[in-house]
Amino acid sequence: MYLENHLEKESEEYVELIKYYNSVGRDSEAREVAERGLEKCKDDLTEIFIYLLNDAKKCGDRERYHKLYASAKRRKRADTNRIDAAINME
Repeated sequence: MYLENHLEKESEEYVELIKYYNSVGRDSEAREVAERGLEKCKDDLTEIFIYLLNDAKKCGDRERYHKLYASAKRRKRADTNRIDAAINME
């Protein structure tokens, strides 16, 4: 896919691709894009963390969930208030 091969540093591109893969039931691809976004994205990471935290919760992976949450709290480009609100709503 063109978009997947040309992801840059802006979070909107990652978030849109994650939403697309998630909507068509391709969860593993959505997870891969989100993880790549954490590494390469130089923009707001909040939505990416929300997706990954909800995915870890859905999969029952407590260790990954706690690692991701700790990472989100350390990142400047992640709004922990929005993350807390989003994961507590689910």
